[in-house]
Amino acid sequence: DSIGAEIFVPMIDSFTANMQQYRADLAAAVARSDLKTAKRIAHALKGLCAQFGAPRVAALARFIEDQAKDLDEVTPLLPQVDVAVDATQAS
Repeated sequence: DSIGAEIFVPMIDSFTANMQQYRADLAAAVARSDLKTAKRIAHALKGLCAQFGAPRVAALARFIEDQAKDLDEVTPLLPQVDVAVDATQAS
């Protein structure tokens, strides 16, 4: 059996909605200068995108979670996250 549209389409819709929410939550955490929350959100975004085959978003989120030492390293990545999320959603 293959996954039919009745299952696949809602899964993709849920993925894109969650990805968009994590993107917004990440930006909000950075705006609040909350690095700890930004890293937690990046962890969730990384996992979601890794499961659904969105490697560019997952890689950016992985960097934020694992390597960013402060918000000065995260803030410049937000536009890249936006572009990667938009490109993933358009695919």
